Amino acid sequence: MSYKLKKALELVVKYIVILLMCAIIILPIVIFIIASFKTNMEFAKTSLFTLPESFNLDNYVQVFIRGHMLIAYKNTLILLVAGITLNVIFGTMLAYALGRFKFKFRGIIIAMIMGARVIPTITTQVATFTVMKSLHLYDTLLAPIVLYAGTDVVQTFLYLQFVQSISYELDESARIAGAGNFRIYWSIILPLLKPATVTAVILKAVNIYNDMTIPYLYLSSDKNLVISTALLRFNGSNYGSIIPVLAASFILVMIPMLLMYVLAQNMIFDGITAGSVKG
Repeated sequence: MSYKLKKALELVVKYIVILLMCAIIILPIVIFIIASFKTNMEFAKTSLFTLPESFNLDNYVQVFIRGHMLIAYKNTLILLVAGITLNVIFGTMLAYALGRFKFKFRGIIIAMIMGARVIPTITTQVATFTVMKSLHLYDTLLAPIVLYAGTDVVQTFLYLQFVQSISYELDESARIAGAGNFRIYWSIILPLLKPATVTAVILKAVNIYNDMTIPYLYLSSDKNLVISTALLRFNGSNYGSIIPVLAASFILVMIPMLLMYVLAQNMIFDGITAGSVKG
């Protein structure tokens, strides 16, 4: 087999694999979009890829009304903005303290953070729920915001790695100019952590948006519905056989995250590019 033929076959195989992966990802979404515009009877009698006779929006109207989607969107946005903002502030402050200062129990704190990683989250839910209940935060948006504000191991060491790569000369120059620790953090460290912050924000946003456990445990009333718990209204014997309504609810859940990615993709790529350049 000649070299050119071998390269051509490798290219063909590569594109076949790429097309198969794209089909695996895209086809379920296409099926959901088509199904969301069908009636239940039409969905039962036609194939998955048959277009609906008329693009009826009744399924979407039903999801908005019975699922209280406007309330869910608003509450989810509040959790995202408040939770991510506090999470970034606490995470960068923790990394700044661990990466810039030497103190007695620094090693113990780092070991405890690493040790928390191996503890299953579900085993701490009873104690966490008891604390939230005693603080009168149950069934308020403050409960998930407080829990989402906490930093995790991956985020801590991501920030810590970036902090340790920042030259100490910047701190010394700022101290000579009269800047204190907080001013150094706010004016020097935090802006230079932008690449790490972009990555952390993306991971945290996806985690909060997809999380069902915390909202399900701590938010019980209709006024505190979020996207994930709103979907539970269409789960059960009443909706289990109404696939078009379920498909419409899935599409409405996917749209905000898709829009967020489209609007933030430049920032994502800028953060990746900035993180690949030292100095």
